[in-house]
Amino acid sequence: MIYFLLVYLLILFFFCCKKTEINLSNPSFYLLFGMIIAVLVAIIYQKEWNLNLHVTTFFAIALGCTIFCSVLVGVKKQKQNKSSSFIFISDSKIVFMIFFQLVTFYMVAKIKMAQTGNLILAEAVNETMMDSKFGNGHYSLGFWGIPSSIVSEYGYLCCALIPLYFKYKVKRRKILLLVLSLLINMIGSLLAGGRTELLCNIVALAFFYFLFNDVKHKLKPLIIMGITALLFISSFALLGNLIGRSENSDDPTLQVVTYGFAVYCGAEIKNLDDELEKPAKETEPFGKLTLRYIYNWYGSHFNNKALASYSDGTYFNSAGGYNLGNVFTVFHSEYIDAGLFGIIVFTLLMSFVSRMFYALTLNSDFSLSGIPNFATIACSSMIPQVFLSFFGTNFWGWFGYWLSYKSVFIIVLLLFLYGMKIIKYHKII
Repeated sequence: MIYFLLVYLLILFFFCCKKTEINLSNPSFYLLFGMIIAVLVAIIYQKEWNLNLHVTTFFAIALGCTIFCSVLVGVKKQKQNKSSSFIFISDSKIVFMIFFQLVTFYMVAKIKMAQTGNLILAEAVNETMMDSKFGNGHYSLGFWGIPSSIVSEYGYLCCALIPLYFKYKVKRRKILLLVLSLLINMIGSLLAGGRTELLCNIVALAFFYFLFNDVKHKLKPLIIMGITALLFISSFALLGNLIGRSENSDDPTLQVVTYGFAVYCGAEIKNLDDELEKPAKETEPFGKLTLRYIYNWYGSHFNNKALASYSDGTYFNSAGGYNLGNVFTVFHSEYIDAGLFGIIVFTLLMSFVSRMFYALTLNSDFSLSGIPNFATIACSSMIPQVFLSFFGTNFWGWFGYWLSYKSVFIIVLLLFLYGMKIIKYHKII
């Protein structure tokens, strides 16, 4: 059955290629890229994991991917009037943001080491990360959580600007400063205790490259993207060791390293298959697992401990002595919440939200004026979450965060970098 799933996803991929005229910036491709890779890895390890994909799992994944792609493939770029001028960020403001990032990351590292009493940064980072995921979450950055959030969004802005500035052959100095900003941002993101943010930056870079460039008949950019993906996979274990993960420290062989990657990208299919074979459970309120980030935010801000404590219902799974991790794809929570009906409803919601931000970005005058709007930066951080649908419910975590104060940080960042020009030349949205 898993081979049928792979064939179906490939057919869906080619359907999207035809409908979008190979526009690789379309969000449907990012959902399919992640799922196809996960299914391929699951096929490689199906014997070790004793994976015999059930019909329910096939329909859950196939239905979700079909709905999402059907909504997104119809988004087309509209004709735009040429902008009167192209606005750049000044070099001085980019340099300021470089120092702002360095100060922020220094303070984050210092706070984590002080709170844990750990003199080794990697161990302090891992301890605070484990506490935030599985503990009481009593470690806090305090005030420095605000600069940290602004810096995170600045990283996504760099991902949008670098491909655009390359396209228009902007002065090399400005591009190099932006590249340096992004590299600092990527390295600093490891202080959160995970590699996800770094991967998200890479995906966002790819998205904006494809948004600004037609690659229908060009192999070179696709080869570069492939090499980048292989480099990330090969450095996966090393990055884990840098942030205090001990998963591959004792036995850094090729076999162990590649299996470590398979747990993060592939084991989700087996985990989902195991979970969907269990008797259905009723969850209250509606969307308790899928929308838990929104419930958590509401509960923590309005003193409702029950809502604030909702979890995703996942657990660490294993099969045949092999660790399979605790991630189950985005369709797990949707199915547990309301069966196939839940997959239909929540995937439709996800696809309409994605379509809205993508359409606003695609048809904005960003590529002509050089000024990104609110929706552009939102899309920059949204696309990686669509890609990570093979991993878990990251998309709704992103959406819940955007419903909170994160949007304020974006507006502050845009006003600082562009001043009143962002209002003068077009809507901030």
